[in-house]
Amino acid sequence: MTDKMESFFEAQLREWTTARDNHEALAQVWSRELTSTKLPTALRVQCNPARIVSTGASIDKASIAARPCFLCAANRPHEQQGMALNEGFEWLVNPFPILPQHFTIPTRRHTPQSIYSHFSTMRRMAWDMKGYIIFYNGPLCGASCPDHMHLQAGSRGIVPIERDWDMYQQRLEKLYPLTGKEAASMEEAGYIGSQCGLYILRDYQCPVFVIRSIPTESDSLLCQRLYNALPIAEGEEEPRMNLIAWHQEGGVGKPDEVITLLFPRSKHRPDCYYAEGEDRLLISPGALDMGGLFITPREEDFNKLSTEQQDVYTEANKALQNDKDFQDTYRAIFSLTMLMYGGGALL
Repeated sequence: MTDKMESFFEAQLREWTTARDNHEALAQVWSRELTSTKLPTALRVQCNPARIVSTGASIDKASIAARPCFLCAANRPHEQQGMALNEGFEWLVNPFPILPQHFTIPTRRHTPQSIYSHFSTMRRMAWDMKGYIIFYNGPLCGASCPDHMHLQAGSRGIVPIERDWDMYQQRLEKLYPLTGKEAASMEEAGYIGSQCGLYILRDYQCPVFVIRSIPTESDSLLCQRLYNALPIAEGEEEPRMNLIAWHQEGGVGKPDEVITLLFPRSKHRPDCYYAEGEDRLLISPGALDMGGLFITPREEDFNKLSTEQQDVYTEANKALQNDKDFQDTYRAIFSLTMLMYGGGALL
């Protein structure tokens, strides 16, 4: 499967000048580490001017209604070809990449961005495509096309939380199952293996739920229960969230598994996005930012997040701290804990 995707990717770069130029330019973008004594490894900030298309996108209802959907086949550049690998989805080369091989994966039908009915598809993609991470940006969590359901995929080994998972997984705390009865319920639901379950990643830059499992017919149940436990803002259709999933290889005595990270969100963009003058930071966090790869289209923002005059990670953290992903979403964790321990079993 991975070989087929690489052949498709290479063919698209030969035929599509925009995609080829932007993927070649990606090799030249600036990137720097952001270090912190709180994390086991460094995060990264990337200066990627081509991403202004997404970072600066207007996604209010009027703006969306005024433009054609660029993920629908009828409105795509004629050079952009699709490959159908999964039922109901097409794989497209992303012409404005963040990762060395970057794909957008829209549904063939024009339906709103919503992950609930696609958890299993996303996790099976991650299982089948070993060389890629699969990620999802909610309608108000980094998606520049919230009117058309889509996932994305990109090369592994770049996003810090996935790249350094061997160290991060040492900080996992299991939330479910904790008893033999709960473990039996998990097995009946199709979650096979002692490592399968719901966890929280402690002491990361923001709250992260982690689901570990092996794909089965009912492997999306934990995702859906977690989804249902999170709050939905008034006037919206789903909880604000970002997701990242990948195929994690096991070792001696450890089976392969799918790691799914869910980042609860509370605001679309941080206050600094709307500030003026020197206080402005043009940052619109999506799944990759939450995973530790901060994307800055403007050079001045790249420099602000990389200054050596103070702890650069603290500055990056503060820049996104205004987006309550980094503080108030612990309320969601508390609510979920109450659901499991006070309001009845999760399964």
